[in-house]
Formats: sequence, C-alpha cells, structure tokens
Amino acid sequence: MPPPYDTVISIGGQSLVDGVWRLLGPALEGLSNPLPLALPGFSNASMRVTRLTPVFPGTPPPTGGAALEVLVNVELNAEALLNVNVATESISISLGPQQLNLTSLTGTIDLPTLTGNLTNLNISGNTNPVGSSTTLLNDIDLGPGTGTLNLPASTANLTNGNLTGTLNLTLPRVPLPAVVPVAVDLTPSAPLVVSALLQLTVRGIDPTTRFGLLIEVGNPSVGAVALDPALAAMLTTSLQSAVNQIVQQLGIPNVITQSPVNAATVSALLAPLANVVRAALTDALRSLLAATGRLIYPPAGAGASCDVQVLPTVADASLAVAGGAYVLQIGFRRPSSTDIATLPPFAPAGIADSTLLVGNRFLLELLCCLVQRLPGFTFPVAASNATTDVTGASHLMCCNLNGATVNLGPVALNGGLSVCIDGSSGSPKSITLVGGFGQGAPVGSLPLATIDVRFTLPLTFDLDDVASLANLRVSGSPAVSVAVSPNPWLVFIIAIGGLLLIGPAVAVVANALLLASCIMASRLLDSAVRTVLGAASLVRSPVSIPPGVFEAFGKLVPVTVTIDDLTAHSVLQTPTSPWAVLPRIGRDRPSKPDSVD
Repeated sequence: MPPPYDTVISIGGQSLVDGVWRLLGPALEGLSNPLPLALPGFSNASMRVTRLTPVFPGTPPPTGGAALEVLVNVELNAEALLNVNVATESISISLGPQQLNLTSLTGTIDLPTLTGNLTNLNISGNTNPVGSSTTLLNDIDLGPGTGTLNLPASTANLTNGNLTGTLNLTLPRVPLPAVVPVAVDLTPSAPLVVSALLQLTVRGIDPTTRFGLLIEVGNPSVGAVALDPALAAMLTTSLQSAVNQIVQQLGIPNVITQSPVNAATVSALLAPLANVVRAALTDALRSLLAATGRLIYPPAGAGASCDVQVLPTVADASLAVAGGAYVLQIGFRRPSSTDIATLPPFAPAGIADSTLLVGNRFLLELLCCLVQRLPGFTFPVAASNATTDVTGASHLMCCNLNGATVNLGPVALNGGLSVCIDGSSGSPKSITLVGGFGQGAPVGSLPLATIDVRFTLPLTFDLDDVASLANLRVSGSPAVSVAVSPNPWLVFIIAIGGLLLIGPAVAVVANALLLASCIMASRLLDSAVRTVLGAASLVRSPVSIPPGVFEAFGKLVPVTVTIDDLTAHSVLQTPTSPWAVLPRIGRDRPSKPDSVD
C-alpha cells in the first residue's frame, strides 16, 4: 500500500477524453504529414490523415476493457507504373528507284593485299616482230590453264570519280521499353473513414517521465478499411486516358496497335491496398504519446513560503476502467501526509465527471496559509497544530498562529489567531476562525484602559479554477466581542483626587467621561475588527493540486463542494486558446464527382 496522500484528483468522462486529446496534440500533428506506403505496382505511395476525431462516449472494445475511439479520415495518393513497350517489326528503308549520282569524288582508296587462284585461263592473239607490219607467226591460242594471283597492297588516288546506283537498307527488330509513372488518386471521391480504438496506459510519476504524467497508446485496433467500390473502374479509366496520351505523343496515331488497360489487372493491384493502409495506420497510432509537465517537486527547505511547502514531493497515477470508460486518478503526497490512505473508488456520474479530494489535515494547512495572508495581520511566529485554539477552546484540529498582531487603525493589538476544523468522522465539517487580542493603553506608565478583542467567525470558502481556497465568506453569524475597560486604579485615583482636590462632582464627571470614551472605543474597534475580517475575500491559499494538472486537462469548475475531507465534484474546462490543439487535424478537401473526365 502506498503512503497516505494529501490530495487525489479523479478525472473521467468527457474531461478525460478532452484532456488526453489535448496532450496528444503534438504527436497528432505528425500524422498530417504524408506517410509512405509500400504498395506493389505503385511508386511514391503515401497516405495522409486529414482528420482525427475522438468519439465520446465511444464504442467499448469487443473484448471488454476500455479504449479511446477515434475516427480517422485518410487520403491516398500514388504513382502507377505503366510499362510501355514500343517495338517495330523488320523495316525496309529504301530511297526508292531514284538513281544515285555522285560526281567529282576525290580522296584516296586503300587497296588491301589480294591473293587468289586462277582457273580456265585462256591466252590468245597474234605475234608480230617489233617494228614489223608483217605477220610472221600465226595466232597464239593457249588452252585452259591454271595459276595463282598475288597483288600487293597499295594506295590509289581518286579524282573526278563518279558513283551511280541504288541503296537498299534493312534494319532488324528494335525494342523500345519504358516505365512511365502516372500520378493517381486512390481516394478520388472522398477520404476513407476508418474507426480505431486506442488502448491507453499510464506511467509515472518519477524521473523516467521527467516528473510528469506519461500516457502511452498501446495495441491500437484499427477497423476494416472500406475502399470506394467504384475505385477500380475509375482508376482503369484514368490509366487508359494516360496510355492514350502517351500514344498521341509518339506522333503516329492509328498506326501502332494499342492494347486496352485490363480492368482485372487494376483490381488485382488494388487488392492489398486496404491491408497496407490498415497496417500503416496501426503503426502510426502506436507512436502516439501524451505527457504533462512537472507535477512533483523537491521537499521544501527551512524558511520556504507556504506556496512551496504545500507542493507534493511524490505522486502516484492509476488509469483504471469504470463503467466501460477510463478513469484517471492521481494521488499527491508529501513526507508529512497522513490524510488519504489509498486512492478512493471513483466512477463518473452524469455530467460531473471529475472529483477533487483534499484531506482534512492538508485542508487545514491550506486554510492556515490563507489566514496568514489576511491584510491587517502580522504573524512573526510559525504556525503550530493543536486541538485547542488561542483562547483555550477545544476543537477537532486547529492551526494556531500565536504572537500575532492586528492593526485596527488607531491601535495595534497583540494576541493570536486560530483556524479550526470541527465535526465528527464521516460527516461534513465546519471551519471557524478564532481570534484573541488585547493590550493596555498606557498614559505614561499608567495604563488608561485595557482592551480585549475576541471573535469567532464561522467560515466557508470558494474553490477556484486552480484548486486554491479563495474568497473566505461568513457562513453564520459572527461573534465579535470587544471590551475596552478603564483601569480600576485610574478610576480610584480620579475618585480620591476629586474628594481631596477637585471635588466629588468633578471626579464623577471625569470617570463618566472615561467610561463613555471606553464605550465609544469599543464600538469603533468592533467596526474595525469586522472591516479587517471582511478583507479575507481578497486572498487565496496555495494550490492543493499542482497547476500542471489543470494546464494539461483544463481549469477546475467545482459543481458541489463538501468539506469532509474536502470533496469537490466538478468538470474540467478544456482550454480553447488559439494555440490549443483542437480535436482534429488538417482540412478536408471538397468531395469530387463520381465521374472522371
């Protein structure tokens, strides 16, 4: 069992949902950025959460327990990969029957070494002696013969060359494959609406959570993702339009045979989309984290102010299920805590979904701090706890401020002030402010009169939005007793002097004036005491709960307040300042028509 607590705050219902949602705000903003998806057949696929809205009271999980239900609006975009394969059959490119006629060709021609065999070689002709015109021999006719030919390599010059002829060129099959990305909208009509349940767990409060409260999202359960039934047909139309544009860009329409986009193939590509989106959304929601600032502090040292002395040094947090919904309870304590033994049972009832519980002894300390701030009083001595007040009357518990001074205008009185709690165990308690002050009014060394001021003031107070006790108010008829009594020795001296010196009549008149002055002073002091006590509505005590709780979950709005221990049934007012995160992110786009141009 943990040590006793000073205060316990219990938050459930709408107050808890709004508070947790606000704490999740920084993490929710990241979901509005495009999240990449691994989708076969597509590149650069991504989803973007355009709206994330908590549902209250929500639908309980089918397995029991509790979860925070949210509705997620998702947009999907990707690039479809079109595998375009442009190819040609064997093509004969001819320049036609025109004659090639190239003239005035110049340059060099390199002739390689030529070797070969000669067959069927015939040599015939006439032989004439040199310089003779008479045939001496008959014609020479050598029959078929054989031999070899060997011509060495050489270079010849080409001048005034001419070329004529016809050119025929045949090219083989040339494939031209290409992958063309085409941007497609996978939510063309409207964003997908997906329901998710977030299981919450709480950690803290210790150094590992930076002395704050940490709420984590574990095991998010994402519902079924229902794609638009017309998505396959719409995407097929979009892809066919893209293919038509590609063919048109080739510049040879009505020549290339085009295969239409297969609707069945598109449907097969979209088949894994729902599961991919569901898995990606689950991973994204699992990363959500909610955290508050510091809620516990080091122990107060000697001479610290009341505001520091009442700050908690240890805290425990519990996130339980009550009535099918989460209930968050945080208990705060200090080394001197003795009030609340354990976290009390709590279940939200109706619109009042939060409760603040302050232990009686801690409440007394808060009241004592508040009283020390009353204007007109000075408290040079530290407060002490007792079961009797400064006048000696018995109470259940009192905080006594002895050695106090009250300034009542023309006179300052010394004494003490007590704030006490009374009542039996388990019943509403009453609070009383008790004061006892007095002082002689000297003339030289002889006191003129004695003053005794006593008051008993039944009090109540307001509980403000940061759980401070404020605006002390009188809950019953105040009992103020002011007695200004002339010094009996002074009355006796005046009477003896009148008999001996100034006469009896003068002595009687003098004593009458002294008594009248005391009565007048009593009335003035009675009014002054009531005026000083009336200033109690201007002060407030230190907070009973660290301000970080209300900064995170919203201001306290007490609906009913009972003092036994102090129990305030309330709601928390969610902040709506411009920088507060609203329960949605991003912006929905306008719905698109069902048809695709």
